Amino acid sequence: MAKQTEDTKTLELIEAPKRRGRPVTGKAKSSAERMQLLRYRQKRDGVKTLNFSTRELALIFESLQHLHSGIDCVESWKPELVGLIEKLKSAY
Repeated sequence: MAKQTEDTKTLELIEAPKRRGRPVTGKAKSSAERMQLLRYRQKRDGVKTLNFSTRELALIFESLQHLHSGIDCVESWKPELVGLIEKLKSAY
């Protein structure tokens, strides 16, 4: 005979197997709540995100390679690179 769900005093005849994993706390957050908290922490800490196209990144890396090798390329910087540098400056 099965025990009724409202019965809290009768003991189980056969114990249910233990559940695997970490016990449930009931305080789980949804993905949206976790992302909202992440964005809040980043804003509070001053973290900023800039998006660059693949072409813009290639231009930046090329210029950095020239600077690292000692080639003075300031005069040969393309107007696009100057625009990217301004974009970086305005973010901070």
